[in-house]
Amino acid sequence: MTWPRIETADTLTTLVSGTPLEWSARQAFRELLGWVVEDTDLGRPQAALLLGMVANTGICQISNTEYTASCSVPRDVLAPYLRVAGS
Repeated sequence: MTWPRIETADTLTTLVSGTPLEWSARQAFRELLGWVVEDTDLGRPQAALLLGMVANTGICQISNTEYTASCSVPRDVLAPYLRVAGS
């Protein structure tokens, strides 16, 4: 984990700050992709395809010199792929 992760009952979200703004958005997606690969039985290509269809990327702030973007995925989408503890 390089950037903050936010877990709620409904979503997993990553936050990334940097420049340019496009980099922050791409990196937020990459961070979420890494998280999903760590916590599920999905391989990286399959996880990327799934996130490409269901993830939401947004701009958090652009008023500071480091722009902040987020990327979120609904937990229910990942439920079928979650690893069972101890496996």
